[in-house]
Amino acid sequence: MTEQPPEMTTAGSARSARSARILDPAFVEGFQDLSTDELRARRDEAREELEYLSYLRRVVQTRQDVLHAERALRDAGPFPTPLAEVLTGPRQGGSRGEAVRLSIPAEDMADAEARVDAMLGERALTLPKNLDDEALQQSIDALDQAEHAISADRTEVIRVHDRLQEELKERYRDDPSQIPSEI
Repeated sequence: MTEQPPEMTTAGSARSARSARILDPAFVEGFQDLSTDELRARRDEAREELEYLSYLRRVVQTRQDVLHAERALRDAGPFPTPLAEVLTGPRQGGSRGEAVRLSIPAEDMADAEARVDAMLGERALTLPKNLDDEALQQSIDALDQAEHAISADRTEVIRVHDRLQEELKERYRDDPSQIPSEI
């Protein structure tokens, strides 16, 4: 994802230029007057960003899981939870009930990893067991803050996507000839 520098969200984590563009009210302003092709392109761009944000959030959550496990391990004493159990355990929270799409470009995956590393700074390169308690807590706090900001952006991108998708569905109902043949 080669774009402009990210803008900061209220939670302090970086927002991608694509998210900023999609979440700008101008992105959906007057969408009823857009051509069906332009509407489809904007819907597809929102979908791409949704997939990216979902992946980014999962990268953050995976690192959160590891750091929270390290915190729990330190608090629990001599009988730690194996790391494999932490990484394969159930994740709390729901989904929209749709099929998982794995069409994230490799460039976006690398960008997500780099963004999470940047959130942690030097601590990203340190094994959790080698962090002192303060650095561990700072890492947990940074990831918690980022996860909330990413989730908020993701929720808003979903709203934009769904709004554009509803307009397309209405147009397709009104004029089935607008439905692309390659669906």
